[in-house]
Order: sequence, then structure tokens, then C-alpha cells
Amino acid sequence: MNTNRKIKGFVFTLDAVFALVVAAIGTSILLYVDFTGVGAYGITAGQAPAILQTLLRTNVTSAPSGSALVNYLSESAYAAVFPWRQAAHDGSLSSGTGYTLQSPYLLYTFSVPPGQLVLPAASADSGVIAIAAANTIYVLNATTGAQQFSFAVGTGTPSNIVSSPAVYRNVVYYANVNNVIRGISLNGTLRWSFNASNSITTPIEVLNNYISFGTSNGFYLLSPISGGLVAFAPLGVQAQMPAYEYGEYIIPTASQTKQNYIYSYSLFGGTLASVWNVPLTSNSASNSVITTNPSSINNTVAVGSGNYLYIFSLGGSKVYSSNDLGSRALGIAGYGNNYYVQVVNGLYSFTTTGNSVFANSTVVDSQNSIPTIGLSTVYTSINANMVVAYNWSTASYIFNISVPSNYLYSSYSNPALAYGNMYVPSGNTLYAFGTYKPQPGDNLLQTIAGMYLNGQGGYADLLLQSIYNSTNFGIFINSTQIGSTYAPDLSAATFNSIAKSYIRQSTGWYWMSNSGQNFSMSVWLNTTSNNEMVLQEMPTSTSFIEIANDIAYARVGGMSCVRLGSISLNKWTNIAFAYNGSSNTLTGYINGVVANSLSMSSNRVVTPNTYVYYLLGAGGTSSCGSGGGSYNGMMLDYQAYNTTLGAQQVGSLYSAGAFGQPIGGAGAVLWMPLVGNPNDYSGRFDFGIPYSMKYGAGGYIPPSLLNSYQVNKASVPMFLNVNGTYRQYSVSVVEWR
Repeated sequence: MNTNRKIKGFVFTLDAVFALVVAAIGTSILLYVDFTGVGAYGITAGQAPAILQTLLRTNVTSAPSGSALVNYLSESAYAAVFPWRQAAHDGSLSSGTGYTLQSPYLLYTFSVPPGQLVLPAASADSGVIAIAAANTIYVLNATTGAQQFSFAVGTGTPSNIVSSPAVYRNVVYYANVNNVIRGISLNGTLRWSFNASNSITTPIEVLNNYISFGTSNGFYLLSPISGGLVAFAPLGVQAQMPAYEYGEYIIPTASQTKQNYIYSYSLFGGTLASVWNVPLTSNSASNSVITTNPSSINNTVAVGSGNYLYIFSLGGSKVYSSNDLGSRALGIAGYGNNYYVQVVNGLYSFTTTGNSVFANSTVVDSQNSIPTIGLSTVYTSINANMVVAYNWSTASYIFNISVPSNYLYSSYSNPALAYGNMYVPSGNTLYAFGTYKPQPGDNLLQTIAGMYLNGQGGYADLLLQSIYNSTNFGIFINSTQIGSTYAPDLSAATFNSIAKSYIRQSTGWYWMSNSGQNFSMSVWLNTTSNNEMVLQEMPTSTSFIEIANDIAYARVGGMSCVRLGSISLNKWTNIAFAYNGSSNTLTGYINGVVANSLSMSSNRVVTPNTYVYYLLGAGGTSSCGSGGGSYNGMMLDYQAYNTTLGAQQVGSLYSAGAFGQPIGGAGAVLWMPLVGNPNDYSGRFDFGIPYSMKYGAGGYIPPSLLNSYQVNKASVPMFLNVNGTYRQYSVSVVEWR
């Protein structure tokens, strides 16, 4: 094969089964062919037209089973625009058709200024997500994370905002330290204010179409439109977060000196009329403090007190009181026929009559939070900065995700589900998890192209490769805005040294999870600087790749720098290294070819159970001459293995290009395609945390395409939704040999 051959044009191998039709836009060509069923098979020359027609004629919701990703997308296509109940305590669905997160892929992050903390609950409605931090309300597009507006609420410390905001029918509601509730339109203008006179003690919620909240002496209902008082129930003691069931507002009280009651009120003619009230227990006041939110399902209401669960019928009759649950009850969510009780060291589920469904201990203590439920999955927040997902009927573990800082609040900390996504406030950042969601009528080509254009390129690669298994095949997208581009390259990770952008591995691993201390790494670079850090191990900063005076170096565990060779600026290059802990040898590669190998005089000394993670692009301590500056340029396809890859394996990584999959059975422990997001697709969900990152086209062309001698292309014009705006694109299926 002539490696210097340039592509002069596209060669179309036509068959008698299809006709050539010139498309309506530009010079794109549409080839109509007989339908070919979708399946995993190798692609031969001349199949681009058939593949295009297959993708066009296969609806994403009816694609053949066998691909978990296809099945997941079929579900997510029906994810309804369904708002999350403001305080999350009733376990509302994120979809009317059963959609729930199957894998936690990071959609976006939104950070408030350093030193501020996002209040521990997010609220969604009207297509937005609202959060509060310090003295500011932030309103974001729930799908993209773009800030729609912010609203300042005073200055100074402590914060003037006393609870997480609520969103309802294009209005954001919040309470301030002066006991004033305000409604703000989604254009940032103030609509109304209401002075509650007494201290507001609960989050602002919308229950039965009214603004609902408790104060130090009672319970209020306001009109969400005007902010006018609808009704007030005087309790004489502090009201806790309410629940609503069959026309009744269920309001527990909170007092350390008086026996606590559960009150029920119904709204009649502008008055909250008492329906029933009962003491939590017949014990003394000190033993009857309610420690959780109430939750209500199927004509019952449940609350937690200390280590116990109590269930009452609507009417006030006690249905069930539990045995000691072993630790304090933190939050309750009701869903279906069951209650889910999060305690300090576990998760319990009971039927509405008190029968045990499951009891499951958590690996570390739970956060003081409320379980969140989406059909078949229960999400809980636990210490060690994790959200854990369990099956709702068996409590079997599904997955966990880690975020880099604790919630840091003592109450109402919980992930929220809305629009098919999960929103997790942590530290000064809101994390949004989910994926690109096709419409039910979309075909596979629309779905895949839409993913590429909406920053979900890693997902698109997985979907495409699960259907057509070939490295000599790809999608190209053309428009007047972006030019003709290899679709996976539309959103390569872009690092800016001035902005000090970098990606931090969220979880990491115990070095290196194998007795031989073997490991390998590979990454594609397109750098604009000749002195910089590419990646480095933390917290020691003794293993890394860096570039010094246009020369790439690799180093392991504080040992000698291994000179790999020169790196060209503004050109895509693959750098890999493999470390053998038994022979203490580090071998480096450039573009799949051995560049250098060095045996050290002594093995790396590793403290047992040392926890490490990696930074991409961050400046740091340099030992090979770069000066430790931040990376400037683009990166793609960062992979890590807990084995020592051989020369043939590293060569195959290069041949597969910057959008190939990891080597099967080789011990991949991290795979970040770095296409539109820093997600880890290895199955460990060790997603990256981005700082000042951007994504854009990087001019990447697969090496095998550059060196090909025949290219087959079929194109079609499509209107695609990119961040909420429809635009016409030409989408091409290209295969080469």
C-alpha cells in the first residue's frame, strides 16, 4: 500500500440494486439501495450506500435487540418532559413510560464561583433547572446546561437564600432570610413578593398547584401566579416539609420540647380545614422527634423518627411501626406500593402495610438525604462523594458515580431526576448525568448524527460500532457552518493553557489493581506548544507524559525520564507507554512504533492500597525539562490498562485511530474518547471532571483513510437538532479500503 497516496476523489462502486440520485443540497449524493438488515458484520468495499439505507430505514425504537445501547436509546426516546417534584420526597418519575438512567454519562457541569456551595437540591420544570448558591439564583437550560439568567439576592454572609429554589410554570420561587418568598419570571424579572412574617423552615415546593412551605409556627399555601395568600394553618410549633395525598396536606411538626404530631389539612373555600392529627408515638417528647420528610402513597403516609419507621393511614390510624433499623432514618421516598427508607448505614424498603421488601447496607454511611426513584432504580447519596443506584425490588447494586466534593449540607441533599437526566449538586458544581435522547420517530442515522453534533460522540461511536464492526468506516457531516468533517472529530477535547483547562479523573484506582504493578496508557495529541505537561499521576506527580522542546518523554514513579522522540506541532500524534513491573521496564511508542525502552535499576516502590488518579492537561512538577506548563491543544482517546501491552497491541491501537475501541481482554480500566465530554466508557464509570474545557473540530482524519486507495460514499441531507436549533446538514456514510 502506498502510504503517501493522496485521496483524489471518491470512487463509487455501484450495483444493479440501487440508482444514483443527486441530492437537493450542495454536491451531496444520495444512493437508493435495497434494504439490508442491521447486524454486526465486517464491511466490504461498496457497502456505503447499503449501510446508509439501513440506518435510514431502521427506527431507533425498533432496532434489533442484542445491543444494550440500542435498547437503552429506544427507552430514552420516550423520556417524557416530566418535571421533578421540587423536594423529591415523593419519588416522582422522570418519565411516564418507564425511562430511567441505565448508565451515568456526564452531560455537563455548571460551576458557581469558588468558595460558594450549591444548595443541596435542584428543581426542574419549564425546560430549566434552578439552583442557588451564596446570594444568587442560577437558572440553566436543563438539557444543555447553558445559563439562561442569574438573579442576585443581597450580599454578604451567611447567604440571604434560605432554601433551594422551586420552578413551576415558567416561574422560579425562593425564600430569603427576611422570610420573604419571591417569584421570578424566566427572563429574570421579579413577578411578586410575599412576606411570611415567621421564619421559613422548609424548602419551597409546589403541591397540588400551590406554593407550599412551612414556618416556625404554621403552614402556608400561596398562589403561584400572584403570590397572594391562599390559606394558612396555625400549628403553634415548627412545621416540617409537607406531603400531599388525595386532597390532604400532611404536615409533621418539629419540636424538641413538645410531643410531635402529624397533621392533615384539606383546602375548602380558601381555608385549610383540619381533617385529623395524631401524635407520632405515645412516648415522651424526646423520643418522638421526626427526623425525616413525610412521604405518602396509596392512602398512607410514612415518616421516620430516630431509628424507626412509622406508617399511618389517611385518617390517622397507625398501620406499622418498625423494629430498630440500626441507625437514624434520614429520608423516605414512596413509589408504587413501597416506601424506601434511607438510614445512616443502609437502605430499606417496606410495603405500605409494613412488610419488608429488602434491607441493604451501604458500603459507607449515607448522606443526610432522601432516596430518589426512577421506575426500577433507587438512587441514594452516600459519603465518599458517591451516588449509588440499586434495583428497586431486589436492592441489587447497579452502578455508582463519584463526584469530587461532599454535599456539605445537613438536610435535603438528594439527586433529582428530570427530563430523563439526573442532577447532582456537590460543592460548587451541579453535575448533569444522562445522554442524547432521540425522538421516537428518529432513525438510526438521525440518532447517530445528532449524538455527534450534540457532544455525545463517544456514545455515537459505541452505537455505530455495535451495529457495524469495522475500522474502515465512518460518518462525515457537512454544513456551511462547520465544513466537511469526520463526525467523531466534531467535538475533540480542547485545552487552553491560559485558562488552565484540564480534566481530572473522578475516582481513580488502587495502584494498579494487579500484583505485578503492570500498566499501560495511550492518548492522541494535537499540540500547539513545545513545552507542556500532557498527563500526570496524582497525588504524587511522579508518573507522567510531558513534552520538552518538541521532545516527548514518559516517566514512571519518579524514575528516569524515557525519551520517546520528536512531536510535530498542529498534527495528530499517538503517544503510548507500557510499564512492566516485573522487569521494571518502561517502553514508549509514537504512532504505534517503539520509540525507546529503558530498564530501571529498581522497581517502583508502591505503598499498599495507594489511591491514585490522573490529570489530563494540568500543569505540574516537571522532571524532564518542560517546565511543567499546562497543555495547549487537543486530545482524543485516552486509554489506561492494568496490564503491559505488547508492541503488536499498541500498534493495533494506532491503526484503529483516535476513535477505536480498547483492546478486548487486555485489562482496560479507563477509556475516555474525549469527544464532547470526559466520560469513561470502560464500564467503571470513572468519568472525568472538566475544568474550563471546550470541545471543537480538530481536523482529524483516520490514518487508514489517509492511506486508502478506494473510498465509497453515500450522502443524504438531514435537518438535525443541535442544542435546540434545527439546521440542515449533509450526512455521509463513508467506507474505504
